Amino acid sequence: MIRTMQTLQRPRMIERLTEREYQILCRLADGLSNREIASAVHISEDGVKYHLKNIYGKLHANGRLHAVRISLDAGLLSLWQAS
Repeated sequence: MIRTMQTLQRPRMIERLTEREYQILCRLADGLSNREIASAVHISEDGVKYHLKNIYGKLHANGRLHAVRISLDAGLLSLWQAS
């Protein structure tokens, strides 16, 4: 297995997600758009953007895919998890 510098670095501490942030993260992992997430959790698209910003900050992620990857690596999500 090839290890990169990123995998050799000590992992950052991940802050606890709120229940709403976790709901949004699960739908993000399902590949839903902001509009689809908003409809699924009954909030506005601006609300989704607000929560995504918080999720990215707590996970130290730089975008959607990165947040999902960090969540999978940290055990917050699994590949077989139903949303």
